[in-house]
Amino acid sequence: MWKKTIIVTLILVMAIWIAPHHIQATDGDTPTTGEIVINEIMINPAGNESAAEWFELYNTTSETRDLNGCSVSDGEGTYTWSTSTIIQPGQYFVLCYDDTDASAPPTCDTVYGSSAGSLQLSNSGDNLELSCGGTIIDAVPGSGKWSGGFDRNGQSQEFNTRGGDPATENDNTDKCGSTDYWCDTPKDAAYNYAGSEYGTPGAKNTDWTGPNAITFAGMNATNGVSNNLLIALLAGFSALLFGGFWLRRRTTR
Repeated sequence: MWKKTIIVTLILVMAIWIAPHHIQATDGDTPTTGEIVINEIMINPAGNESAAEWFELYNTTSETRDLNGCSVSDGEGTYTWSTSTIIQPGQYFVLCYDDTDASAPPTCDTVYGSSAGSLQLSNSGDNLELSCGGTIIDAVPGSGKWSGGFDRNGQSQEFNTRGGDPATENDNTDKCGSTDYWCDTPKDAAYNYAGSEYGTPGAKNTDWTGPNAITFAGMNATNGVSNNLLIALLAGFSALLFGGFWLRRRTTR
């Protein structure tokens, strides 16, 4: 019996080593399609265009991701991260044109400004695309450009998931109709972050069904059980097997 116990334990130890490498990407890896989504966009600030423009990325996974080498573009201007830039699990990551502008969000994780060329969001129709290693990670809309009715003066556009895949749902730039994928941030004092600007930069969207709603003890919408949780479970089971074998040996002497 003890030989079987050792064999089973060795198998579990191998599983613990293999799991992080084959079940899902590990901490600090480059994002893959759908892991990082475009979650909120300030297209038409009430203040200085384009200096007060910003948009927000959301990490749907339970692991850190590194944006180094990734880029954001509207087809006319492009910003590329050239150094390690970590986006934490569940983080709302804000990119600002100019963090010194009076109407800018209080916190900006990346400032792209004029270094991104003509990356300035058009009120009449534009698009945003996040790509890494030549692969599109997310795009809004999924094809073409949003229409002129997508913007609201001084109100950001918030993505509102319906419980499906956020990277697919946010392709649809319908405005708070039957699908409710993108909505204006309410002109409520709670969301007034500067001057006449309304949004939730760096924080959860105003609708509780935003893209971080699917969370449960290490579970996430994109990757299932996190590596850390799986490793802890396997390690605990291995410890129980070793403990049982040790007790059995002591009681049979």
